[in-house]
Amino acid sequence: DYYYIRTTLKGGAQDYLLKPIDREELRQLLQVLHDELSACGVAVSSDMRGVIKKAQRFIEEHYHEHLSLSVVAQHIGLSECYFSNLFKLEMGQNFYDYLSERRIETAKRLLQRNPSDKIYEIAMKVGYEETITFNRNFRKYVGMTPKEYRERG
Repeated sequence: DYYYIRTTLKGGAQDYLLKPIDREELRQLLQVLHDELSACGVAVSSDMRGVIKKAQRFIEEHYHEHLSLSVVAQHIGLSECYFSNLFKLEMGQNFYDYLSERRIETAKRLLQRNPSDKIYEIAMKVGYEETITFNRNFRKYVGMTPKEYRERG
């Protein structure tokens, strides 16, 4: 489809391969892309750090909502797979571990500051729909249940 090809080339596509794919043509294209990325590696890294910072800000603003890898990837305009790999490469941990840590750190503060709040209320405030999942993750990251953490003061 001409419209599709034209749109992708305008969007920054390097080339267009027809099926069946010729392995040598693919290898040459990959080499060209690799060389281009190597030549501007600093710019790519800088741009990618900016993308991850944008994702972090989005997570900080929306961690208490139903948040997924898909939602964040869509927000910053990347595919889920690419965003997931980039996030792990830049942050040293996967997206869900990062999100869980953000939620648990906030929950720890709420447990200390709001002793009258119920555990399930705090779980909901930090983005957990199920108290069981919240308790399990809290124990995983903190080493004790939310109740034990609160009692330790």
